[in-house]
Amino acid sequence: MLKIDKISDFCHVIYSERASVMAGCPSDVLKTLASKHIEVPLCIAVPDMFFQYGLNVAATEFPVARFLYGPPHGDRLRIIGGRGAVERQRTIIGETFPFVPGAKAPKWASNPSTEKFLRYDEYFRSMKAPRDGVQFVPVGRGGLWEGDILVEKTGANSFRFTCSGESAEIDVSGDGLPAPFFSMPRVPFCRPVRSGVTIIGSGSGFSPYEENTSCIVWADYMPVCIDGSAWQGAFLRSLGVDPSSVPVYFLTHNHDDHSTILDLVSSQKKVTLMTTAEIFESFLVKSSATLGVPRRLFEKGFNFIPIVPGKPVECYGIRFEAHETVHSVPCVGVRINGSILVSGDTAFGSVVRKMESEGLVSAGECERICSIPVDPGADYVFMDAGGAPVHPDVSELSVLPAESRKKLILNHVSVSGVSSSDFPNPGLFGMTFIADRGYMPLSADRAADLFSGRILREAGPFWQKSFLSRGRLRRFGQGAGIRLSGHVGIVVDGIVRGPSGSLFRTGEIAGAWGDGDFCSESESRLLLVARGLFDSFIRQSGLSDRAGRWMMAEREACLIAPLRRFSQDSIIEAYAAFRAGDFGKGERFRFRNALIRPSADLESVSGRIYPSGRYSFAGDESFEPKAGVSVWSVDLAGLGKIMPRAYVVAMTRDMRFGGSCQVKV
Repeated sequence: MLKIDKISDFCHVIYSERASVMAGCPSDVLKTLASKHIEVPLCIAVPDMFFQYGLNVAATEFPVARFLYGPPHGDRLRIIGGRGAVERQRTIIGETFPFVPGAKAPKWASNPSTEKFLRYDEYFRSMKAPRDGVQFVPVGRGGLWEGDILVEKTGANSFRFTCSGESAEIDVSGDGLPAPFFSMPRVPFCRPVRSGVTIIGSGSGFSPYEENTSCIVWADYMPVCIDGSAWQGAFLRSLGVDPSSVPVYFLTHNHDDHSTILDLVSSQKKVTLMTTAEIFESFLVKSSATLGVPRRLFEKGFNFIPIVPGKPVECYGIRFEAHETVHSVPCVGVRINGSILVSGDTAFGSVVRKMESEGLVSAGECERICSIPVDPGADYVFMDAGGAPVHPDVSELSVLPAESRKKLILNHVSVSGVSSSDFPNPGLFGMTFIADRGYMPLSADRAADLFSGRILREAGPFWQKSFLSRGRLRRFGQGAGIRLSGHVGIVVDGIVRGPSGSLFRTGEIAGAWGDGDFCSESESRLLLVARGLFDSFIRQSGLSDRAGRWMMAEREACLIAPLRRFSQDSIIEAYAAFRAGDFGKGERFRFRNALIRPSADLESVSGRIYPSGRYSFAGDESFEPKAGVSVWSVDLAGLGKIMPRAYVVAMTRDMRFGGSCQVKV
């Protein structure tokens, strides 16, 4: 007799008197089964299409982990399905459990920089003694018996189950992304802060009532997302955070309760992901197998920023410092902007010290890991506390100094099982812990004007927040001198005159190309931004090449007195009109309707002299220099695109070069 429990559109449990089979295995299904007190079947039938509507419906990693390390209730676990689906499952499971017979060895296992994690994993397994019995079995044409249940594959995502003459056909194709297996509580709108932490989840993949470990670290008012779950997009939106407003997603490691962010990848054009090269490679292998697409195609969905433990990386002015942990797979923690520390999954305390005594961990690594929760520079520590040997034991954390425990936000634990007197910061969904609330120095309308300039229009929202958060707003009276040493000055209000006489208005950048003495022509306000941050913006935004040309155009334009009155934006728009040319002795060349500035006195074929170092108007002149010469030229037609043509004519005539000459623009 068959009995069927429908867990969701993507998951059914089929029972007989002697066996049970789970058809479909969506992410976090263990949470639902645990909450319903349903034992995980020892046979899992996976469909051909793993990824449906943003959800992995063949997420077998945690059912496998529960079989390996959980309470004994059988001597083997079988993953069954089509031949191709089973092969992909071998790849996926191998990335997490490389010791499982039949699983494919992960690439990181042969990498000299990460092979030590195999030794860590072997050590942890020696303490926990996992069972040996995971099997990957294709369903052939005649079907496959699980106890007294005959399992037959009838379609890409469907199976027929037969027992004692009774049969049922199950299709695990859903018609849309289901809600999370437990409802999200209503929480206050999450307001951005300069520095802080907002909790998304603090549980493990086994926790029946907590979402998986993930958080938002606020850095300069920007939400940096640490790890994630299958419903990460929904969780972010419920907190008032648009997933597209996240500048960086940081991945600590490739376990399913941290790295199941495929819904974000599939719903956005491109995701900026930061982690180590080894973790990213493992993520690509595992995720491309889940999607059933070539790795090179899946990789195109990411802007990958590699980070190396011990070497800081900056992105949008946010500083990331990764540290390696002691875990069963390659894993890192991270410090963000110096004040928020994420431990990453790691062994801790007595376990790490024992590993040190056995030569598995160096003394320096042991000290670094054990000092994470007592770090004096951290305002908050999002701390792993999942239990020995692979995670820190809460009992060891509870004896830390009270000042340190006040900064800890525990994860991988059930919040209800942690003493609030020992750990006053519960990791509940939607809770925000503020290190620095900060303030935005400008109103929204003034900020919009500020970033309307030609250069800063390229900044985008992340760099804009970085400039506003880190910049210092300064007010200057009329006639006041301004020394921009090590800074650039973004003009908020008023007019500023540069050393060469050029004028800078709202949204333009005084000192963009070098320090100097500036003067406030009127009552003015400047947002002072450190030159290092501005240079990082130019470099990381891909503007370096254009910035060099803009700088040359601005310097040349300032040598033409009338152009100093025009805006920086206008000069940048006209940079295509400026040309530099080198001409050899006797090389014939011609200028027509252009301003030219030769590096040495230049005589035209008609005998007219053009003095070196200054701009003069050439209506229609040919040259054959008697020595090599460099010439900057400005095409008047190009200038005519950004300023009134009558002004161009008046400007050239004002140079007093043959006042009756014909000027054509």
